[in-house]
Amino acid sequence: MRKTIWMALAAMALSTACSPATPGAGSGGGATPVVGSRDGALRYLPQAEQDAVTVIDVRSQRTVAQVAVGKAPAQIAVAADDTLYVANRGSRSVSVIRRGDWREAARIDVGVEPSSLKVSADDRTLYVLNASSLEDADVGSLMAVDVATRQIRWSVPVGPDPRELTLDGDRLATVRLLNEGEVVRVDLVRAEIVHRGRAQWVPGAAHTRPAPPDVTETEAASPLAARG
Repeated sequence: MRKTIWMALAAMALSTACSPATPGAGSGGGATPVVGSRDGALRYLPQAEQDAVTVIDVRSQRTVAQVAVGKAPAQIAVAADDTLYVANRGSRSVSVIRRGDWREAARIDVGVEPSSLKVSADDRTLYVLNASSLEDADVGSLMAVDVATRQIRWSVPVGPDPRELTLDGDRLATVRLLNEGEVVRVDLVRAEIVHRGRAQWVPGAAHTRPAPPDVTETEAASPLAARG
């Protein structure tokens, strides 16, 4: 079992390192994303079929722990303090795991089918990209979650089939939609959309770069009541 997990992890890591970035890689429906601890000593692998996250020691190639999380974990974000945030696509939640304390420390309720996660540079905000929503199954959303209180600050509908989330500094986020490479730019301070248009794909780049705007618009977020 341990050998099988490690071989799968190594194969995916090699594929990620050797293959050029392509539209759809990452939070879309492609290979399972492999992320690691800040010091590179550990690798974290979401196991969608087991509803768990496997922790691998890179040097010994041994399984350190297998942590039970929500249904169908899809992606993991690692904060600067090595806290893990796991997007559970099947249970509309994000699991919180502290390094060294290999158990689910908390679970945050988010939107429908959370598929991509990013943590702000100051570790105070978790941004969650949801593929769908209860209000409209065809429209996904970007949510900001207060890390300290685990409450949702705001939610912005971004459009159909959001696939990839990139933070551009402390103020802006870029969401790539499946629809013909369309991108949405969100002002994270004002919690509103400031640009919607096509994107220019740069081979080998980490993410798409917005093309000159076809339409510039401002769409305000819907504030959410604090959850207990």
